[in-house]
Amino acid sequence: MTARGQMGCLRIRYPVVASTMDVAMALAASGAPHGVVVEAGYQTAGRGRQGRAWRTSADSALLSSWILRPPPGRNLSVLSPLVALALIRTVESLIPDAPIAYKWPNDVLIGGGKVAGVLLTARGGGVAPVIVAGVGVNVGPGSVPSGERGTFLTEWCKDITVDALRCRLGQELGRIWSDFMIEDSLSDTDLADLQRRLAWADVEVAVRLPQAEIVGVQTGITHDG
Repeated sequence: MTARGQMGCLRIRYPVVASTMDVAMALAASGAPHGVVVEAGYQTAGRGRQGRAWRTSADSALLSSWILRPPPGRNLSVLSPLVALALIRTVESLIPDAPIAYKWPNDVLIGGGKVAGVLLTARGGGVAPVIVAGVGVNVGPGSVPSGERGTFLTEWCKDITVDALRCRLGQELGRIWSDFMIEDSLSDTDLADLQRRLAWADVEVAVRLPQAEIVGVQTGITHDG
């Protein structure tokens, strides 16, 4: 770890892997420490929300899974928006003028097109919880899966590379994590940053859950995520 707890200093990269999340969870079960990142150039069984397949061309996207080890008793519901906020700040640091938005609870948009997504998996319960945060970011041409409406970072800034993006994201995740260790919730500053970027604010939305669909007006996010 470096100053402010930068993550990703220990990086494990595969040219091809079934799923970085599966590899990261296996490593975590074997004792891999907090902050380790598993990365791949290509995934044969990458997945998004609700088990959807997520495939990109080789080496066109950041395909990564980050091992997080929160202390027992922490409010884990805030982690998905916090990781999304780290992504937002990372992208804004590289593309300051990007019209970026947060689609609660998992996605980051630029110009209305999806550019990144977050998927969290938890194991271990309250005694020794471990979270694997899967983070996928469309970087270059070929990174938007067929049939998906999306965009990629080099549409907005041609000089961005996967390596530079991962390094900056590790810094932002470290800052976010340090704040989480103090606040155990979304801080006022973090909440305000998410609120002002919230996509579809004050409009009717449908949230699809595994067993049901909830329809209502999205008014904002609370401190617990």
